[in-house]
Formats: sequence, C-alpha cells, structure tokens
Amino acid sequence: MKDENQPIIKTFDKCPVCGSTERFVADLARKEGLENAEMYGLNCRPGPQGPHGFMGPVIDEKKMAAALIGHKFPLYIAPIDACGKCGLVYTFRQEVHIAKKMLLPATPPGGRGSPIIPPFGPGKGLT
Repeated sequence: MKDENQPIIKTFDKCPVCGSTERFVADLARKEGLENAEMYGLNCRPGPQGPHGFMGPVIDEKKMAAALIGHKFPLYIAPIDACGKCGLVYTFRQEVHIAKKMLLPATPPGGRGSPIIPPFGPGKGLT
C-alpha cells in the first residue's frame, strides 16, 4: 500500500520529439561542474527544498480559503528545459506532493519588509 504522503515523481530522460538526451541548461550546468546538474532547467535550479519549476496547488481557490489550517491538498512541480538538439521545451520531471495549509509568519511592525527609501538616498532626489 502506498503512503499518501510519499511524492509521485515521473522523470523524462529524453526529448519526446527527437529522442535526444541533450538538455540545454542541464548540459551547461554539467560543463560548469555544478552539483545535481540534471536538476537544472529553464525555470529551475536545485535548492535546499528541492528543484523548483512551475508549481502550484491543485485546489479550488474558494475551497482553499475555506479550508482549515492543516488541510491537505496536492501540489504539483514541473521543471522544464529545452532539448539541446531540436530546441523543444518540455518538462523533464513531474512531481505531485501532498502539502498542508499553514499559517503565514506574522508581518513585521510597520508593514511588509523594510521601509521604502528613495533610490538616491534619504532626502535626496532628482534635481
């Protein structure tokens, strides 16, 4: 029996059109000697939380707004790269994870992030 919290991962090792195993960004990452080069793509690079690409929840926005903290829903991740031979852009990995609705961290006093400072310094502007 499959654990519902285990991600579903499908990988595609070759271009669906020409069958080439060359990938544009992944091959550049290999030439640069980067770790996990196969996880680099046009819209992603490996990170501490895994590769990122196109990603998002698979749940209706109204249901998500009404859902309680801890509600589980599917989350997809689909990084893409281009074929190094024919140039076709395709997803080389498709993942489905189970995510939980969580509380966002509190906003710092005074609003989000740091205060807005004019680009030319405090009290200075274009003259």
